[in-house]
Amino acid sequence: YTPEWAAEVTWLSPKDIVDVARTYANNRPASYRGNIGLGQHSNSTQAARAFGALIAITGNIDVLGGNRLPDLVIPG
Repeated sequence: YTPEWAAEVTWLSPKDIVDVARTYANNRPASYRGNIGLGQHSNSTQAARAFGALIAITGNIDVLGGNRLPDLVIPG
């Protein structure tokens, strides 16, 4: 989708959308922490997938200061 398309559904200006996208993409490390509000949306599964994709394509998975993966210790 274009910033113009997104502006219509978010009520933000296309310039604000582009500025925020560039800020997140160019400032590393970056992390996203979801709150309960995302889970209350009718399209929360797709929104969570979109955030996961954003974190992945910007290289912020399991890096110091980014979105860290938990250390899984399997007993046994």
